[in-house]
Amino acid sequence: MNIDQDIEAILNDPSTSHWLRDALKAAMHRDPVDVANDAETLAIIFAKRAAEQTAQAMALLAVQRAARG
Repeated sequence: MNIDQDIEAILNDPSTSHWLRDALKAAMHRDPVDVANDAETLAIIFAKRAAEQTAQAMALLAVQRAARG
């Protein structure tokens, strides 16, 4: 399967989120190097955000457990 077929399969998959489907459609009209760079930046930012939110949730859980004794 080539990349265009891969993209088409993702676009046609009913489990694909609307956000991803819209992003893929918009990205098809852009320079693929720019899209790849933007996607990498987006992945880094949200990986960091996920890690921070996980750390906050774990800290809150630890405080709640300590409060229970």
